Amino acid sequence: MYGCYAGDTDDGRTAILVLQYCGTPLKYKLRGYALELRTQVVRAVLAVHKAGLAHNDVHEHNILVSKDVQGEPQIVLIDFNLATNHFCTQQVDDIATYNCIPNSYTCTELEVVFKELAELVLPDSVKIFDKIVPLEMVTSASTVLEYTGIPESVDKLTTFEIAEDMLDASVGVHYRRLAQDAVPVLIEWDSDSGEDE
Repeated sequence: MYGCYAGDTDDGRTAILVLQYCGTPLKYKLRGYALELRTQVVRAVLAVHKAGLAHNDVHEHNILVSKDVQGEPQIVLIDFNLATNHFCTQQVDDIATYNCIPNSYTCTELEVVFKELAELVLPDSVKIFDKIVPLEMVTSASTVLEYTGIPESVDKLTTFEIAEDMLDASVGVHYRRLAQDAVPVLIEWDSDSGEDE
């Protein structure tokens, strides 16, 4: 924001607010866009937290994208209406994409941004039969069952099938993410923004 200016016009006393053009809002879910764009969003949220604020409204309509001087997409996080002072206990400076990070987040906003909005991390464990199984143990149905044990209320064959389904699902998340990365959503630039296609 450059400022709010007031003056006299033919219509009487008039005020104008002068804002910088920062780009076009994302039209689709952030997780569908290219990894580089999603990583920029995560870094922007981390920078906001490091500055002592929680944005409290990180959604696609508050993420604008434009082209930098090299023609590469760059994002701007806008709309700090709901921002609050925040001492972030997560203490993360950057994030390695597709790393497994703990389920025990201490910052709800970062958890939502990392896991759901940008899908940059994978869970470090899965839950089966009310037990948390570390991802390194999820190598086969047998190893999962060795770790959890077989509940008395479920027969052995059903337990094995459940463990296999869980294994397929945890591996499937990773493959689905890689498949989506191979064909990311293209940025739709505003036609009146001066951005070329």
